[in-house]
Amino acid sequence: MKIKAFIAALLLCAITGAATGASAQPAPTLGSTPWPQVTSAFAAGEKLTFFVSYKLGRAVQSDMMIVEMKVSNTVINNIPAYRITANAQTLPAYKFFYDLNDTYETWLDQSSLKPLRATSRLQEAKYRYNSDKIFDWENMKVHSTFRRATWKEDRQKTMSLTPGATDALGFFYNLRSVDMENFRPGDERSFDFVLDDTIRKISYRFVGRENKAITRLGTFKTLKFACKLASSDEQTFKDGSEFYLWISDDRNRIPLYIESPIKVGSIAGYLAKFEGLKYPLESKIK
Repeated sequence: MKIKAFIAALLLCAITGAATGASAQPAPTLGSTPWPQVTSAFAAGEKLTFFVSYKLGRAVQSDMMIVEMKVSNTVINNIPAYRITANAQTLPAYKFFYDLNDTYETWLDQSSLKPLRATSRLQEAKYRYNSDKIFDWENMKVHSTFRRATWKEDRQKTMSLTPGATDALGFFYNLRSVDMENFRPGDERSFDFVLDDTIRKISYRFVGRENKAITRLGTFKTLKFACKLASSDEQTFKDGSEFYLWISDDRNRIPLYIESPIKVGSIAGYLAKFEGLKYPLESKIK
């Protein structure tokens, strides 16, 4: 997985979610079930800060990037909404290697956590890319507008939604609010992930409960998932990007650690700081 894809995965926290290493198998999917009424695992004022590092064996290099996610209250189209903002930046010492400053935003209906709108503003070296998505649930459509700096004009596409379809940040915060008490090791699901010009699937598999040591924060009870984005044909996972996710085994369900293998070593992101959690962090052991 390239650094850019890893950052997307961290923002997704797949992303939020988890995956298999083979082709997708028939399973209940969030993409085929109606959006339930939910009690969110987060609230306005929450802020999560992650550092991203390169790992080679047991050695860990210096942190290369910082990712911040924050939640606020707002109103969009007369609907009370959560505004979710995620920003990823290369730390100053590594800008010569990979200069990145990406911002993603999602607006979620507070009563259902349906995505209402999603945007991205990407700045990676000389590369620039902007996108906006409007979710029209009444007509089950998503309207996408996207543009690279080298294009003469915006490109647009309208795609059909399935119940439960979402963008990266939207699923991340929805996953945190799912009741996971009945999950068993090996349980597998998938959901529809709305990109700018296509809808692909993410498969996620519950690996099990595990105690996980997090740098400078301590040891936590966690829920571990394995995650993979489907290939470009939207049906199989053989060329997808795989990563592993550990989330806190408490009512907050916050991501604590995410790791993805690359050709040499792996890239890892870990929670460095948290503010404004809705519930006590009961998963911390020491």
